[in-house]
Amino acid sequence: MDLKQIAAILREDGLTATFVPKELSEDDDNPMDQVMIHFQTDRFEDNLKMQITRANPENDDNFPGLMQLQFFAGLPTSVPAKNMDEVIRSLPVLNTVVPLMGFNVHKGEAIMYWRYVSLLPEEGEGVKSALQQTVWLGFFILENWGPALSALADGDIGLDDILK
Repeated sequence: MDLKQIAAILREDGLTATFVPKELSEDDDNPMDQVMIHFQTDRFEDNLKMQITRANPENDDNFPGLMQLQFFAGLPTSVPAKNMDEVIRSLPVLNTVVPLMGFNVHKGEAIMYWRYVSLLPEEGEGVKSALQQTVWLGFFILENWGPALSALADGDIGLDDILK
């Protein structure tokens, strides 16, 4: 299954999913084919975006009949330097209580993100629903935990407030 087929499966499920070839990738450092999904939510000013790529395309030969996919979504907030240490201390704790761990921070770019990598069969029973469920669960996590993480990044709340 290629990323074009994955985008089509997600569109069938009512998602705004677009295949973006690497030539049109916005990532100048590491351009690759991707599926971009836009998710409208009232919890953020900007829509959430999730990117699906092959996790390690150079290693596809090591997994015949399988696809290793990466699901990635940056939170629409930045982390001020003064709050970075608190965010770094909080994310590992938070990852133990969310339904699908994967929150992290990129210090150099001062952003928080959610990333999940999964190994799935290229085809067969359950692949379509596994893709759909992973995307919907990812957006559920982002929509429910993201605003609190944004407030944490801004210094408005602490980890204890999130865990209440």
